[in-house]
Amino acid sequence: MTITPVRPLYAVPVGSSLLLDPAGLLPIAEGLAATAPLWTDLGEPVARTWRTIAATDAFEAFVIAWPTGGSIELHDHGDSAGAVVVAAGELVETTVTCGPGGSWETTSRPLGVGDRLSFGPGHVHDIVNRGSTPALSVHVYSPVLRSMTFFDQRADSGLVAVRTESFHEEAGR
Repeated sequence: MTITPVRPLYAVPVGSSLLLDPAGLLPIAEGLAATAPLWTDLGEPVARTWRTIAATDAFEAFVIAWPTGGSIELHDHGDSAGAVVVAAGELVETTVTCGPGGSWETTSRPLGVGDRLSFGPGHVHDIVNRGSTPALSVHVYSPVLRSMTFFDQRADSGLVAVRTESFHEEAGR
């Protein structure tokens, strides 16, 4: 997967030293999710599809369209904090955390329209559309998303990084 920068709906230079924490990202994601009716071309995706909808020096936001059964494998967001708001449909987030005694714990939770989540760097999760209709979600990251590491969860060795994908080098970011 390569996220290609496109012309966002708006871009505001705010200075590269301004970073937002997960709580600061939630209102941005909620505000952008309210514009979901504008994304009529994403209503019937055949594959997980994303587009940049906002970009500043402090954060970047994407809308992601999820077909029924659409998913992304277990991953983190590098050094970025994030917030997600479901704008349409239903998704399920599964997180993997290190529990007592070093065991890995998996927790899943459903996310419906208006549901939200936020996280700091190091949050490992996957998201899947297990609903009967397509879904839309807004994802906001600060600092700008530069990499994602993908993981396998193995019974014998726990959480294992399998690859890291980098973004935005071609755009000079």
